[in-house]
Amino acid sequence: YLAFGCVLWAGLILTGLEGAIAGAIVGFSLPLSSFPPRATARAERRVSPFALFFVVPIFTFLNGGVMLDFFPADPQAWSVAIGIAMALIVGKPLGLLAGTLLALRLGIGTLPPGTSMRDVIGVALLSGVGFTMSLFIIGAAFDATPIAATAKLAVVGSSAVAALLGLIAFKSRRSVEPSNNGCLTPHLWARGKAPSPTDGSLLQTGRTQTRRSS
Repeated sequence: YLAFGCVLWAGLILTGLEGAIAGAIVGFSLPLSSFPPRATARAERRVSPFALFFVVPIFTFLNGGVMLDFFPADPQAWSVAIGIAMALIVGKPLGLLAGTLLALRLGIGTLPPGTSMRDVIGVALLSGVGFTMSLFIIGAAFDATPIAATAKLAVVGSSAVAALLGLIAFKSRRSVEPSNNGCLTPHLWARGKAPSPTDGSLLQTGRTQTRRSS
């Protein structure tokens, strides 16, 4: 598969197409079902840090080519930048949140155990972080025009804002969460463990015993 991917990548580059398409084709062609699930999960855990903290930043650095031109001469560049910002900061989170609510309402999906709509909102905000596909689409749509530089700057800025909003959402979610009886139990949520119904009953029993003794 590696050799096939290299040949496909070279062929796409020579024909003037985007070489990144070869990676997507090879990825979808891998026969993951023929391997044990535990082996694929272990390989994913080993490869993910390398891909997330090395490959993606290098790709963004080499393909970004962002010019810090905050006052573009082309008036159309402003409309493109505003459209990108609205799409990444507002459009993608609203789409993900609306799709989740629709799936829950129709009964075709459920939230994972221990999660709530606060988690969905945080994930929806983080979905606005876009680099690889956003830069790929900008390169295909605007090529090397002055609008492309403004569009790339809009992607980087909007992704930073989306990441900050998602971080704030998850920080507020983990700081304080009410339990079933209304008591605040931040220590349970900080460990990623939702309070169980027995926690509330134990707290309530303790209160009752304290009142009786007093």
